[in-house]
Amino acid sequence: MAKAESLTVRIHAPEVVRGRVRFSWEQDGENPYQSRNTWRVDYGRVRVDRMDRRVLYEVLLSLQLQIWSATAKAVTVVLPEPVGEVTLDFWRAYLDTPNVEFEGAVDDTRRYAVQPAGRRTLADRLRRPRPTPLAVTYGGGKDSTLAHQALVESRPAGEVLLLHLVQLFALGTQTRERATRRSRDTILAPARRRTGAPEHVATTDYLAVLRNDRPGPRPHINIYVPAMLPLLVHRGVHEVVFSRTALGYRTTRTRSGAIRFANPAGRAEKLRHLRRYCADVLGWDLHSESTHFAIGEYVSFGTVLQAYPEAFAEMVMCTRTLEAERFCHECPKCLEFALMGLSFGHVAPDMDYDRLLRHPRVATLAAEADALAGETDWHGAGPYRRSVGTGTHFATWCHTLHRIDPDDPALPAGEEARGHLRSLKRAWGQVPFPAVARLDARAVEAAGPRGQEVAAVAARHFPVQEPGAGSDRDDLLLAGDERAVLDYEAVLELPALEAWARRWQVPDVDNPS
Repeated sequence: MAKAESLTVRIHAPEVVRGRVRFSWEQDGENPYQSRNTWRVDYGRVRVDRMDRRVLYEVLLSLQLQIWSATAKAVTVVLPEPVGEVTLDFWRAYLDTPNVEFEGAVDDTRRYAVQPAGRRTLADRLRRPRPTPLAVTYGGGKDSTLAHQALVESRPAGEVLLLHLVQLFALGTQTRERATRRSRDTILAPARRRTGAPEHVATTDYLAVLRNDRPGPRPHINIYVPAMLPLLVHRGVHEVVFSRTALGYRTTRTRSGAIRFANPAGRAEKLRHLRRYCADVLGWDLHSESTHFAIGEYVSFGTVLQAYPEAFAEMVMCTRTLEAERFCHECPKCLEFALMGLSFGHVAPDMDYDRLLRHPRVATLAAEADALAGETDWHGAGPYRRSVGTGTHFATWCHTLHRIDPDDPALPAGEEARGHLRSLKRAWGQVPFPAVARLDARAVEAAGPRGQEVAAVAARHFPVQEPGAGSDRDDLLLAGDERAVLDYEAVLELPALEAWARRWQVPDVDNPS
């Protein structure tokens, strides 16, 4: 949609009640990307009301600034409370929003402490949790389960926080209560019992406010790192990891030859600047990285299955149901779990395979597969269809189906369900994609310290290999029907952030001179 010429946004002072924060604003034009001009974050047992109020604007700007910027060619944001110019400059550069100007309570604050030192009562000190230097953003699925299990192998579990963010997809008190209860009982409680790790639950309706009919900017990892700053400081976290898998970092070339980076917000080049900002302006050193920079979804699933069978038996990939159960037997995540498991010869005792494979969604997918009538694309499998899932998972989808035997007597499913599975395999399971079942040695070397730690666990079960060791077919990865390229020598240039650092003389904590 076309941008408006101009937009003025007047932020309301955030409303804080202990750990609950409500952000709101008014604007003089349409909000095309959100259903309303307000959203909330509940940080749980964090006394946000005792923190410096400037931290509230770190949260708000990290999630909201891109949306305002995308709405109009020229945007003016009016602040209700003092925010340092260094902070406003940073978020404008970090989120690439040069069309935004700030007015109102802009001040010259250069540094501040999120949680100011001061006199605290004995009760305050007793309530303060033991510091947990490392946090895993934990959703209970294959990727965060692998990250958590691998990281507690080499350090006390009490030093690794399970940071669980309940991201509501619908508004309403009942939805919030049911989603939070499922998170605590079905996702977090098993991990806590297994490892003894501490946990912290936060809740937000930010995603529920985003409009699906007009896709706009999405928060990506900002919702797990800068938006969680009050919680991370409260818990004493100095490292936070997320689990964006390897093909999320692919590169493409434009017609002019320029490199385009997928997921720039999750790349080390950009996160380095977030660390610089937090260390210099907030006085809080905060490193963040993906544990799965070198790990794809197939390797991630297979590693949990083979290395941590107890954790695998309690792993929750389904995000649709609000009931206290692992599977809804209807969603793409449940189908992914079933098919990947079958490709490894695993049958989950608590999954109803017949119900899942006879579901109308799978029946429709099977009909679409039959309609291809054996058609194949250049890569040897049937052409990509959006209905099979994310384009970067397509090679995994094909490889998984290639390894499944629909007639395996161990599969607890009837003939109709098996027929649907045969259709899927005929359409997309003709050839293997061995690259999805290994780690790229270049990626392991380029990963951050926690990424290398988790990759070392995966390497016990899957080969680590340099591309070019086999045939071109052996190295083939896909993004839909296109070849996916992973260029580990390419560097994401960030001139606006470098200019910000020079202007404010911010030291580089990763490469001190």
